[in-house]
Amino acid sequence: MSTEEVVTSAERLWRVIGGADKGGILVRRDKALNSPEADQRLATGSLVLNLELLGGRLRYQLVNGFGPKEGWVSLTLKEKTLLEPVELSPELLKLNQSKSTASQNQELSLDQLERYTERQAKLAQAGGQEEVNLRSAVEDLLAFAKDRSVRKRVIGFIARLLQQALGNEWDVAIPCLCWPLALTSWASSLQDVEYYPISAVKRLLVLVAGFGGSHIDDLQPAVEHWTTQYGADVICWGPSLVASTDQLNVVLDKLLKVLTPEQPVIIHFCSDGGFASVRNLVRMWHEHVLNGGTQISPHDVIQCVVSDSACLGRGSLGLIRDGYYCDPAHREYEQEVLRSGQDPSLEAAPYLMEAGLRMLLYYGTCNASFEEPAASYCRAMMSYKTWKCQCLEPAGLQHTLLPTIEDIFLGIPILIITSKTDAIVQVALSMFMADCFRKLPGRAQALFKRWPSAGEDLLGEDGLGVHTLVFEKTPHCKGFVLNAKEYWNAADRLAQACLGLRGW
Repeated sequence: MSTEEVVTSAERLWRVIGGADKGGILVRRDKALNSPEADQRLATGSLVLNLELLGGRLRYQLVNGFGPKEGWVSLTLKEKTLLEPVELSPELLKLNQSKSTASQNQELSLDQLERYTERQAKLAQAGGQEEVNLRSAVEDLLAFAKDRSVRKRVIGFIARLLQQALGNEWDVAIPCLCWPLALTSWASSLQDVEYYPISAVKRLLVLVAGFGGSHIDDLQPAVEHWTTQYGADVICWGPSLVASTDQLNVVLDKLLKVLTPEQPVIIHFCSDGGFASVRNLVRMWHEHVLNGGTQISPHDVIQCVVSDSACLGRGSLGLIRDGYYCDPAHREYEQEVLRSGQDPSLEAAPYLMEAGLRMLLYYGTCNASFEEPAASYCRAMMSYKTWKCQCLEPAGLQHTLLPTIEDIFLGIPILIITSKTDAIVQVALSMFMADCFRKLPGRAQALFKRWPSAGEDLLGEDGLGVHTLVFEKTPHCKGFVLNAKEYWNAADRLAQACLGLRGW
C-alpha cells in the first residue's frame, strides 16, 4: 500500500478518543476478545490506519501516537465510542504525506516541520482539530530528536515556541508545548541505550538504569566503575516515559544478543524511575523465556542488585507509578485527591520543572535557569493547574509491582543505598522496601538453596541477603560520586561475594 493511500482515505484513518483515564485503549494480538493482550495500550489521540474491520473489531497500523504498532482494538465498549474516523485537513494531509515519505527517504525537512508547528501553535486557540494538529506536530518534532545530531535544535525550538506562546497568551498551545518537554525531560537522553563492550571473554554484564530526569552522561561514574574494576560489559539507559516500551525492547534485544548462559549479570538502578524500568525489563525478559524466545532465565544469571535511592513507589502521591505516567489533568488524579485528601500534582510540577531545566541547560538553550526560554518553561509549569485542555499522556508500561516478579528476586541478594537527607525518596521509604524484600515468602529457603555456602558478605547479618547503606548527608542519587569510597566498598563487597561463589 502506498503512503498516499494511507493518508488520503478518510474511511481508513481512525483516531483514538477513548481510554483517556486509563492511558489509552486495550490492544489484543488477535481479533478474538480472549486473545492475549499487547504489552501496552494504544494512547488516546493516536492516529491509526484501518487494515481490517470485522464486526466492530479493527486491525490497525499505528500512523501517529504511542502504543503497539499493530493489533486489534474494539471500536466501542459498553456504548462508549473508543475510535472515530477522521478527516485530515488539506494542510495536515500534505504534511503527513511528506512525513511518511521522509521516514523512508529523509525528504521532509526539519525546517518545514518547525514552520508548520509554529503556525499550528497560533491556530490552536480555536481548539478542535487545530489543537490535535499541534500535538501531533510536537510529537513529530520529538521523533526527529531521537537523532542526536538535531536534538539540541529540536529541544531549543520547542522551548522558544513555548516562550512565544506565553508572551502571546496562546493558552491552548502552552500545555501542548510544555507538557511534551516535561515528559521528554524524564530522560533527557530520550530513548538512548548505550552498550559498552569491554571484554571479549564475556566475564560479566551489568545493567545500569538511571533515575527520572537523568541523562546517560550522569551515569558515567557508575559505568566507569563496573568497566574498569570488573572488566564488565555494561548496558546503560536513562528510563524514558515517552516510548518507554520501545526503549526497553532495545535493552532486552541487546541483552539477549550479547549474554551467554554462563555470564553473570548484576543490576544497578537509581531511584523509583530506574527500579520501575528494571522491574518491567525483568518481566519482559521472563515472558520472553516463557514464550521460547530465549533459554537464559533472569533467575539463573542475575547475581545481585544494587538499589540507589529507590523505593517501591508511592502510590497516589507519586508522579510515576511503576513506570506508568499519571497526568494531573486526568480524572484519575481528581479521584486520587478525593481518596487521599492530598493533591499528588503538588509533587509533579516541581520535579518535572527541575528535570526540564536540567534538560534545557544541558542542551544549551540558555546559560542559567533565570534566562529565556528556561524562565518561560518554569512559568508554564507553575501555571499548569489553569490549563483548560487535557494533556494527553503516552501509553505507559504495565504496572509491574514487586509481587508479580518476586519469584525471580527470591534468591537474589540486594544492597539498598539511601540517605537521611534525600528529599525525593525519603530514607523511610527505602527502608520499607528493604523490609518488603526480607518478608518475601520463601526468601530464606531460596537463598540457602542457591547459595548453600554463603557467608555474611552475601547473606548479611539477618541471613536474608538484604544489605543497607545509609548516608547522613547525600543528595538524591549522588552517593556514587560524593561518597564514592563508601558507596563502592559496599557494592563491591556484595558483588564479589556473589561472583566469588560462582567461581568468577
